[in-house]
Amino acid sequence: MENRHFEYKFKEALKKLNDIELALNESSIVAITDSRGFINHVNDKFCEISKYERHELLGQDHRIINSKHHSSLFFKELWSTIRSGKVWHGEIKNKAKDGSYYWVDTTIVPFLDERGKPYQYVSIRNDITKRKAYEEKIKQMAYYDPLTNLPNRYWLNKQLKKLLLNRESPELLAILFLDLDRFKSINDTLGHHHGDVLLRRVAERLRKCIPSSDFISRHGGDEFILVLHSLKTVEEIEGMTEQIVKEMSLPFYIDGDKVLTSTSVGISLFSKECQQHIIPKDADELIDRLIKQADIAMYVAKRNGRNTYEMSSSSSNERIIKTISMENELKYALERDEFQLVYQPLIDLKTSDVIGAEALIRWNSAKFGTVYPNEFLPILEEVGLIVPVGKWVLEEACKQMKAWTELNSQASKIGVNVSPIQLKSSRFVAEMEQILKKNGP
Repeated sequence: MENRHFEYKFKEALKKLNDIELALNESSIVAITDSRGFINHVNDKFCEISKYERHELLGQDHRIINSKHHSSLFFKELWSTIRSGKVWHGEIKNKAKDGSYYWVDTTIVPFLDERGKPYQYVSIRNDITKRKAYEEKIKQMAYYDPLTNLPNRYWLNKQLKKLLLNRESPELLAILFLDLDRFKSINDTLGHHHGDVLLRRVAERLRKCIPSSDFISRHGGDEFILVLHSLKTVEEIEGMTEQIVKEMSLPFYIDGDKVLTSTSVGISLFSKECQQHIIPKDADELIDRLIKQADIAMYVAKRNGRNTYEMSSSSSNERIIKTISMENELKYALERDEFQLVYQPLIDLKTSDVIGAEALIRWNSAKFGTVYPNEFLPILEEVGLIVPVGKWVLEEACKQMKAWTELNSQASKIGVNVSPIQLKSSRFVAEMEQILKKNGP
C-alpha cells in the first residue's frame, strides 16, 4: 500500500515537472549548462532565436553567442554572482549565427549540491529585442538631432557633466562653439534643401576633424559645439581649431552647386586644477558658463572678420556682452525716442558767418547714458536697423532746416551723413523725395 502511494506521488511530481518544462519551453528560451558553463541542454526556442542547430550548441559555452557588446567586467560580475550560489538577473545582447543581434531578459539560477556548490546552471530568457529597439528609438529622438544625426544639447550636457564630475577627468578640456558664416544667405539664395544638406556635410566633416574620443553636438541652427578632452596643451587645441577652420573653408558640392562657407569659432577652457571646487549641484551652472564663454568668444571672432577663432578672455567677454546688450537696447531705441540730433555749425572763415550745420546723431540710452555714433552705428548696420534710423535722421534734419528757414536763420544748409547700406536701398530716392516734399517751403 505504501509502495503504491509512493509510486503515485512520484508520478504526480514527475507530471508537475513535465508540465513546468512544457510551460517553460513554450514561453521562454531555456539553456542548461554544467558548472564550467558548457551547454548540455537547449530548448527549441533557444535554437530558433540563435539560428544554431541543437548539435552546434551542445558542448559549447555561451561565448558562441557573445556579441562583444558587454565588457569583460560585466561577465566577471555575472559569474561571481552565480558561482556564489545567487540568482543573477539582467539584460544581455547576443549575436545569432547569421550575424544578427538580439536582446534577452535573462535569469540564471544555480542548482546547488549538498555542499552548497553549483553543479549546473539553468538560464531562462525572454526575447526583448523589439522593446530595446523601441527604447533606442526613444533615446534617439530625445538625445539626437534628426537632421545631422549628431547628439543634441541635452546629450551634450549629460556627457559634459560626467566629464566634469569624474575624478579621472582630463587635465584640460576645451569647448569649441562653431557658427557657420553667412549661412542665412546660403539658405535664402540656394534654398532650405541646400541649407539642410550643407549642415549634414558640415557635421560629417567635423566628425573627421576630431579624435574619436572627443565629441561633437549640434547646438541648434547652424551652431555646433565640439568638446575636446584628449588634447594635452592649449597649443594642441589651437592647432586643431586652425585645422577645423581651414577644413570648413573648403568648398562643398551640393547637387552640382559649389557652396562656399566658413566658420567662426569661440573657445573656452577648463583645467583639472579647478575641478576640486566643483560639486554636483554646481555642474549645470558651470556647463552653462563654459558654453556662454565660448559663444561670446565666437562673436568676437565674427567681429574680427569671420573665418577665424578666438579664445575666451575676461576683457573680450565684457566687450562682447556690452555689444550684445546694446543690440537688444537699440531694437527699441527709436520707438522710445532715445535718439537725438545735435548740430555742428559750419563757419565761413572769411566772414565768420554761420552758413550751415552738420547733423550728428546721439543715442541717449536709459541704460548706457549718452552713446556716440562710433559705438552704436556699426551695431545698427550689423543688426539691420540702420535704414529706419537713417530715415529718422533725414526727417529730423529736414524739419530743423524748415524751422531755421522760417526764422530767417543764417544756416542755409544741413549736411547729413548717410550709410552706404541706406544708399543701396531701392526705396531711398523715393523716401528722400517724400521727406523733402513734406518739409519743403
